[in-house]
Amino acid sequence: LLNLPLIIIKMSIKDELLKEHSRRQTDKITLLIGKNQDMFNELMHCVFSKDIKVSQRASPVMYECGLLNPTLLKKWHKKLIINLSNPVHNAVKRNTVRLYQFIEIPESTEGILSEQCFKLLRDQESPIAIKAFALTVISRIAEKYPELKSELILSFEQQRDYASKGLKSRATKVLKLNKE
Repeated sequence: LLNLPLIIIKMSIKDELLKEHSRRQTDKITLLIGKNQDMFNELMHCVFSKDIKVSQRASPVMYECGLLNPTLLKKWHKKLIINLSNPVHNAVKRNTVRLYQFIEIPESTEGILSEQCFKLLRDQESPIAIKAFALTVISRIAEKYPELKSELILSFEQQRDYASKGLKSRATKVLKLNKE
């Protein structure tokens, strides 16, 4: 063994995010974070950054890390959901709602998450992907709370005439799953 000094390099998540905007960089940062809660916490501060470029680039990493290691999100659920009502980059909203399609939704956040998703679904300015993801999240919550089914159907019916083909397709699939 060589007796070389051990050099520890502290990587800044923010610096890595700003190096480039690519899938490759997203994957690299996701791999670096792994199951490390401290690094994930640093990432989450970037997601909530006022710097749009930083939050936009942090959000897909948050999505990937959340899918791979959902326990990292434990202390962040409420803040993530509340952030959906803030004027943030659509990438942040899209990746947040997209994540909740696939991970376990904590019972303590089901009410506020369904409320935020209904707002996104009804907002004419929301991009199609955000609306489609919101529709799916609400349908998942409605499996547990059937009274949300009728509200979900009504919300979609009110915009059916001007909804995109993609949103209509998602609604058809989701609403069939939720029929009694």
